[in-house]
Amino acid sequence: GGHEFQRWNRPRRNPHVSRCVRPPTAGAAAKEDSVGQLPLLISRHPVSWFLLLTFVISWLLVVWISLGRAGLLSYEPSILWLALVGQFGPSLAAVIVVAAHSGRSGVKELLQGLRRWRLGARSWIVIALFIPVSFALGYVVHLALGGDRLSGGALLNPTFAGTLLGGSVVGLVFGGLSEELGWRGFLLPHLQDRMASLQASLIVALVWSLWHLEPDYLVAGFRDGWAAFFEPWRTYMFQFVMEAVPLTLIMTALWNRTGGSLFSAVVIHSVTNAFISAIPEEWRPLAPTLKWSLIGFEWVFALSAVWWLGEKQRMLRGPGR
Repeated sequence: GGHEFQRWNRPRRNPHVSRCVRPPTAGAAAKEDSVGQLPLLISRHPVSWFLLLTFVISWLLVVWISLGRAGLLSYEPSILWLALVGQFGPSLAAVIVVAAHSGRSGVKELLQGLRRWRLGARSWIVIALFIPVSFALGYVVHLALGGDRLSGGALLNPTFAGTLLGGSVVGLVFGGLSEELGWRGFLLPHLQDRMASLQASLIVALVWSLWHLEPDYLVAGFRDGWAAFFEPWRTYMFQFVMEAVPLTLIMTALWNRTGGSLFSAVVIHSVTNAFISAIPEEWRPLAPTLKWSLIGFEWVFALSAVWWLGEKQRMLRGPGR
């Protein structure tokens, strides 16, 4: 079972990324037997254990908090449990799986990707312009379709700049570090060793989307029946997947181009969340024509970015080719 996780912490065909999980030696296997079978079992099925731990850590807390909000518990758990623990589910799961097999040395190598901050000009341009350009072009289409104009003065309000800057900094931890050790640091490279980067990206995007379980929808389900949960959840999930796929394609291209830079994933995750959070209140909710035009140009931008970053062929090639 060692071969399948021999190369998981590096993008395919890039010799400069360290290997965090190595095949067990005879001595290591004996040591694992002495402390129990769980570490060995995790090593044999790392992706399955990663997914199980990710959803258990995060979803159990979401369900617990939702039960309290729905009045089904005698108390209401603090949302801080979700912010400080549940949100870190993917990264915690990645660390647990790596530590179970390779100990501190494996975790240290996993974290090395955060030090790969020299991304190159093209990568920084893609990170900085993804949402602003998509939004601007989407707004032009929105106006062309007869949509209402947005108040430009809102962008001059200090609140906008403060939210954008503050959100980018806070998002480096909450959203970036809290998730990306798992999604890009573990799951993506492991899947790329088994399939083409495009297939791996689509799977990551789907898992990433499903993981985002909103407490408000569960509260509605607990109070008013599961139809009250599934109806809004389906709409929410469809939109989330449609936005997650183009962002994931960009993040995969950045990961492969930079030799496994977790830093690039953390930054674009943070910046994207900050732009969305900074949308002025007077613009919310976004009109359907603007929302879907924005999403459409996110796809256009992502496909163009993959080509511009020189990752088109690698995105389509199978593992080891």
